[in-house]
Amino acid sequence: MNEPLVAAQADQDARRRTETTSRLARLAAALKRLKTPISVVISAVAIILSIGTTITSALHARRQEFHDLRAELRSLLQRLSVLQRDNAEAFVKYAQDPVSLNMISGAINQENSLVAKQGRDIARQLGGDRVSSVEYLASSNAFFSSSDAALAREMALLALERANASKDFYEGVFALRGLGTMAYGSGDSEEGRVRYAAAETLILQTPLSADLKNFMLAYTYLGWCEGELSSMQCNDAIEHHRRAVDIVSKQLDGPPKNTNRANAERLEQQLRLRCSPGGPPTGTPPSGVIAKPLALPLSQAPIGQNNGVVPVTTTVRP
Repeated sequence: MNEPLVAAQADQDARRRTETTSRLARLAAALKRLKTPISVVISAVAIILSIGTTITSALHARRQEFHDLRAELRSLLQRLSVLQRDNAEAFVKYAQDPVSLNMISGAINQENSLVAKQGRDIARQLGGDRVSSVEYLASSNAFFSSSDAALAREMALLALERANASKDFYEGVFALRGLGTMAYGSGDSEEGRVRYAAAETLILQTPLSADLKNFMLAYTYLGWCEGELSSMQCNDAIEHHRRAVDIVSKQLDGPPKNTNRANAERLEQQLRLRCSPGGPPTGTPPSGVIAKPLALPLSQAPIGQNNGVVPVTTTVRP
């Protein structure tokens, strides 16, 4: 055995005993001067420890409650996603059977609304930064698909608030586009323009890879086009469609480009149908009509590898 180490350890233990004895002596002297019975001191310490234990238990219970609520919210959002898929599949499966389609779609829509409201209630209980912008947007989309415009807007505004607080670019763009689409759907085309313009500006001002910026800009212009078309503002719809087509031709080949191109072709058909001379078959007369064939030859559009971003700027009101 190493005797110097043993001696050093023994000396250290002796010093600790001396310090402990000294502290106890000082404490006893202080209690004697206060003339406080030791039983009272023990009781006070016990009460303090009890309060501390109670607070700790309450905090733990609260954390567990938040954990359980978040787990339930995730489960509800997953159910909403499944319902959207089921509804899409029903439209394909029962395309030739409108009676069955209406029954099934109605049942899905009813459950969709119920689940979305449960999610809304849980989100309100959690509050603050415990609910993400994406989760608010999922609830908003569910309410929107159930034609509950008020709750859809409430959730979308909360999504935008969370995106701003977390400085999340993607969630901010999604929330702005969602609010724009809802505004057009409710007939408020002015707010729809403001929201889409804000989304456009956010994309333009954020450092991104050229192809990602092109994809997000084209997707935004196509949504903007659809909003203006729903308001029968043909001139504006055609202009946003033109911008989107111009950008799509600059995207790299791949799924993002294919998605935007398919949407652009779909909207081109709608523009030709609703904004051609003579206007749409029914509904509000368009604000502008196409006097000649649209200059949107998507099938002949060059597919280049140029990643440049089309410089489009818009003044945005806060």
